[in-house]
Amino acid sequence: MRADKNEQGYYGGDMKISRWGAARNMGESSISLEKISISWSAIDGLAHIMCNNVADFTTLSLHNYDITLSLEELKKVLSAVLKAIPMPTTQY
Repeated sequence: MRADKNEQGYYGGDMKISRWGAARNMGESSISLEKISISWSAIDGLAHIMCNNVADFTTLSLHNYDITLSLEELKKVLSAVLKAIPMPTTQY
């Protein structure tokens, strides 16, 4: 997901949701999300990643998504990202 917001305060269209059957896998379906809103709620202590009016994978209906992450879950995400970043080695 890009880190740049547009003038309406949304992030960009690079976030992707994929799904497949847990018991009967008929292949993967995926969609890209546009107009992503990211916020922190001090009231419930959760990060909210929201996207509205997302077209369904297989029908004509639209859905609103609200993905929530607790502080502990955010720490796990950041830990996984930090492990992927190559760290420079210092020689003494």
